[in-house]
Amino acid sequence: MVWFLKVTIFYELNYKEPAGDEHQIILSPWCLSGRNNHEGTVASVKFRKLIDVLSHCGILAIQTEEMIQVIPSIAIRHGKVVKMRKGDPTSEKSYDENPLDLAKRFEDHGIEVVHVVDLDGAERGSPVNYHVVEAISGYTDLKIDFTGGISTDGDISKAYEAGADYITASSIAVTNPELFASWIITYGREKITLGADVTDVKSKNLLFRGWQSKSELTLFEHLEYFHSRGLKYVKSTDVSRDGVLEGPAFDFYTEIRERFPEISVLASGGVRGVDDIKRLNDMGVFAVIFGKAYYEGVLKLKDLEQFFVKKEI
Repeated sequence: MVWFLKVTIFYELNYKEPAGDEHQIILSPWCLSGRNNHEGTVASVKFRKLIDVLSHCGILAIQTEEMIQVIPSIAIRHGKVVKMRKGDPTSEKSYDENPLDLAKRFEDHGIEVVHVVDLDGAERGSPVNYHVVEAISGYTDLKIDFTGGISTDGDISKAYEAGADYITASSIAVTNPELFASWIITYGREKITLGADVTDVKSKNLLFRGWQSKSELTLFEHLEYFHSRGLKYVKSTDVSRDGVLEGPAFDFYTEIRERFPEISVLASGGVRGVDDIKRLNDMGVFAVIFGKAYYEGVLKLKDLEQFFVKKEI
């Protein structure tokens, strides 16, 4: 969980950080510069620990809670919205939904980001469904995270040109880790998410190529490599739970966060309802991706609206 301070500075700030980090407040550099004439200036700044904020040096602070980001998934194959069970293509079920209509519905209920999965592209090894991204980008204000077969700089350029705001890549990170690592630098760590999905939480072996190929590489070996190269976001799915509505692998995500506290985790797979999302939020998971629960009518969009408002505390 991330906390924010809304800070109003009334006069020259003479703030001295206390010893240690128990009560550390992370202020933007200009806030600490001691410049004059800051009266009425307002800034939102992060801090990493919930603390008792006292009126100090002319600062009035309001704490607000940043909720988990809730992201619906739209998976496309042959022009249809589909979902699989445990990554098995023979279990694939299509839904009578238009991707753009879905996206508009999500936006109407306060969703800000949508995860568009190009299953045709994942199977082929290069993206196919750029037109879906173009339609959603052209007719909504949603941020789009695009994934499925992204293997080259050209694929990324086309995705951004189509309207994607971020990309998630997994197979290329397994087959050509140096290239993926270069993307973190070239495009920025805010724009690139590592897709790192596992067969199960015990072995943690990676799956790629649309979950149809298995690597001997384990998740934590994978994360160690990219963490040292500046990775900020990882989307990870326990594929044995995907599409079966049995609940997320909570212990698995706790383990990732404990091993790599600087990496923001996007949890995917198994979400049954609001209680699962609340639990992930309480664990400090950055975002949750859901699909099957909504398409099967188990999870209602109205129930998610509680996660879209920052709460003053």
